[in-house]
Amino acid sequence: MPVGRPVLRLDVDDLVLRTAALFAVLLLATAIGLLLRRQAGRARDVTDGELLDADDLAAPLGRRATFVQFSSPTCSPCRSVRQVLTGVVAADPDLAHVE
Repeated sequence: MPVGRPVLRLDVDDLVLRTAALFAVLLLATAIGLLLRRQAGRARDVTDGELLDADDLAAPLGRRATFVQFSSPTCSPCRSVRQVLTGVVAADPDLAHVE
């Protein structure tokens, strides 16, 4: 064996173990990603929080639901969300949108 030249020897068992570990990590990361993607952007019922009323929002509430949007003047996605919610509220009189 020449001096100064590293030799990489992998057993078949070592290679199988590394491949299985890589596959397990990829499978776990995919499962976590799909779970987070499924839960993102979903409306959830408030069960233990404080409910807001018309006085808190300084605006009338919708009979069925009220969309409360927190935004800033420099937020580009906020303008898009405002347009969508304005259209949804215009189509259903039982909804309200408060920004």
